[in-house]
Amino acid sequence: SFQTVKGKSKYDFFQFSDEYLARIESKGKVGTYRRAKYTLEKLKTYHNSQSLPFKEITVSYLKNYEQYLADILGNQPNTIHSNFKIIRTVLNSAVNEDLMLRDKNPFYKFKIKSTPTTKAFLTEKEIEAMDQLKLEKGTNLFDHRNMYVFATYAGGLRISDMLNLKWSNFDGTHITVATLKTGSTVSIKVPSRALEILGLYSTEKNNPKHFIFPVLQKDFDKLTPNAKHLAIASATALINKNLKTIAKRAKIEKSISFHTSRHTFGTRALRKGMRIEYVSKLMGHSTIKETQIYAKIVNEELDKAMDIFDE
Repeated sequence: SFQTVKGKSKYDFFQFSDEYLARIESKGKVGTYRRAKYTLEKLKTYHNSQSLPFKEITVSYLKNYEQYLADILGNQPNTIHSNFKIIRTVLNSAVNEDLMLRDKNPFYKFKIKSTPTTKAFLTEKEIEAMDQLKLEKGTNLFDHRNMYVFATYAGGLRISDMLNLKWSNFDGTHITVATLKTGSTVSIKVPSRALEILGLYSTEKNNPKHFIFPVLQKDFDKLTPNAKHLAIASATALINKNLKTIAKRAKIEKSISFHTSRHTFGTRALRKGMRIEYVSKLMGHSTIKETQIYAKIVNEELDKAMDIFDE
């Protein structure tokens, strides 16, 4: 498929990345496609030419681009990090297809830097305050609060998976989902408090095709991948806005988004003594390294607790 097009050779990064994008899009991975497309457009603007031969992508080329992103565009380290991760993925793909020699891949020498972000999470007391807040049944606030609390018990499911939960994913004891982000399948035994939350939405005969939490429209499954992506993005924005209202009412002095329920589950599970490899499996992490962030948070708490000896 890599013939010379309009004078571009098959060893051209931009031509290859266009084909790479088309492949992601055809798989319906809308979020990944959009992020990659945006990142690659940014590089095209910087390069200011329609053609970028693979051999021109050297360590010094990447260093200059990194400086441009930081100094000219004012991008934060983690934005730059995720941009470079996408470029690296495309180059690795080119190496796999023998369009670039492995030892010519600059990412072997060029290390991507990121700064660890602080992960906000709720304490047991704060979860309880949120859980016991009086909210009117059938309102958005009521549903969004319940989804958040549910996730802090049930494996810290991501918002996209929570929105997509159907009664067919629940067998009476376990929730089983193929996660949208990584495609890994997780099966989570639902703790009793989370079962009570499900009970609020249960009817005489649950329709397996219906969503458990009534947020997405009923005909969501018939939408195009792009429309689905937008529906999830706008539902997420609304939920995050409402969670700030809920936190305020529950007197929680933290800036929270739905994703903090995931961090809350990770730290809670480790604090309660769950083995790190189990936490990793339940959260659908691809490596234990992702889970170690939560272990670090718990260890910092232990260090703080030791300060009582200095008081």
